[in-house]
Amino acid sequence: AFAVTGSTLMELQGNASRSSSISEYFRAVKALEVYALELRGLIALQGDESQRGSAFNWFRSACDKQMVPSMLVPPTVVYPMELRLGDFHLRAGDPLKAAESFQEALKRCPNDLAGLLGYHSALLKLARSADAERIQKQIDLVRGK
Repeated sequence: AFAVTGSTLMELQGNASRSSSISEYFRAVKALEVYALELRGLIALQGDESQRGSAFNWFRSACDKQMVPSMLVPPTVVYPMELRLGDFHLRAGDPLKAAESFQEALKRCPNDLAGLLGYHSALLKLARSADAERIQKQIDLVRGK
């Protein structure tokens, strides 16, 4: 589906470049590229043991392709791809790298509940209970408790 959509968008590039919708076109193509990489990573995670390691590369590529959001337009990708990296590292048993990935996600999207929950989980696995407690308070504020 992404390949068909991507080829259709490439056909429309000429029309978009001659109109005021070139920025929307560019943002849509970039978002599709990110989501395609994420999907490949998710598929790799569901594969056998030999394929799971490649999920990291797909997720890292998705992070690298993700555009920096600006104050003028909403982000092209609705959640930070660093969340996928954090989840990957947690599943791989590396809570330190997971915590770093979740911190990066929170830099991109502060107060993101999934990022806070993942960061909290990584901190608990690292036995950093004081930091985990601080993040739990932030989670409670985000949830409206």
